[in-house]
Amino acid sequence: LITGGTRGMGLEIAKWMGKRGAGNLVLVSRRGLSEGPQSSLSNDKNEALASCVKELEGQGVTVHVLAIDLSLPEAQKTLQQAIDGLQLPPVKGVVHAAGVAGYHTLDRCSPSDLDNTMAPKALGALALDSIFPPGSLDFFLLTSSVGQLVGFPGQLTYAPANAFLDGFAVYRRRQGDACTSIQWTCWRGVGLMAQNKSAIRMILRGMQARGIADISPEEALAALE
Repeated sequence: LITGGTRGMGLEIAKWMGKRGAGNLVLVSRRGLSEGPQSSLSNDKNEALASCVKELEGQGVTVHVLAIDLSLPEAQKTLQQAIDGLQLPPVKGVVHAAGVAGYHTLDRCSPSDLDNTMAPKALGALALDSIFPPGSLDFFLLTSSVGQLVGFPGQLTYAPANAFLDGFAVYRRRQGDACTSIQWTCWRGVGLMAQNKSAIRMILRGMQARGIADISPEEALAALE
């Protein structure tokens, strides 16, 4: 099961898992796979997701796309019911890649900004923790960020969201679980690095000033081997 699995890192990880023998993949995101002219998902993103699903199915992978917002209070119940309804074999691994980027400084941040950035990562992780308690999975991978360690500007909301994931992984491991939180640098052309050019330039300047480079998706996925 991959949260945030319809875009960015989540979609890349889904394709990587499909190539390595995953028989069933459940991709969870707020919007899912939208259809029709009134789709709330941009055409480019929707087409990329549809293409990925088609590619995976061509490899013999059974793919289910669920539109569930993990930041909502009833997310745990909704996701559990959806999984039960699919009648799949037991879920043996989870990748929690849901999240929204936030660029906030103290003088331009409201409580709602913090809530919006924290919720997908923190509340999503807690919902998954309730459904898949420690010891029930072969692996539980969390996508965190190196940003909170090196002091990128504008990390007032994004840094604590990722720091929560890091602490959450420690909490699960202390209970004997195979949970890992990876503090990624930017993936080239993916997620934050697939935004508008001005945002990409700002990110690259901040990374270069701190001696950090981005990596290609291939390099990132090789690290998961």
